[in-house]
Amino acid sequence: MDVEESIQKTITHSTEGTQRLGEKFVKGLKDGTLVALNGEIGAGKTVFVRGMAKALNIKENVVSPTFTLMREYTGDKKLYHFDVYRMHDADELKETGFQDYIGGDGITVVEWAEMVEAELPRDRVTVHMKRTDEPDRREIVIRYPKNKDLEAVDG
Repeated sequence: MDVEESIQKTITHSTEGTQRLGEKFVKGLKDGTLVALNGEIGAGKTVFVRGMAKALNIKENVVSPTFTLMREYTGDKKLYHFDVYRMHDADELKETGFQDYIGGDGITVVEWAEMVEAELPRDRVTVHMKRTDEPDRREIVIRYPKNKDLEAVDG
């Protein structure tokens, strides 16, 4: 990423801790923010999004949209949740109308964002999640572009 950024590193020790971090994280985001979620299978990406949804007072059960590509949730703000794991190329992402969600009236989250990185705006917030040797421990690195008016989460 060529955009100047600030970096925050956090460790969570449980599924609940990862979800709570998602809850705190979303409070500093404005409508129109794009969040790129990266990490291997089982890293906690969907758990993190569940925390975001909880903080936004979304009542629906948040599940990974792996087979539907996108799910839209409404609470205090809209949450557009993309999962691009099964996409074959960037053209498939374009066909979803993805560009229409960026900068819009909600927060857009993309799981497996590294697979479509060339299609994402440079001024996105990137969250990289990594499993460790301990079963529920996660290393989470959040990169905030400095040109956005966003608040870093106090992990």
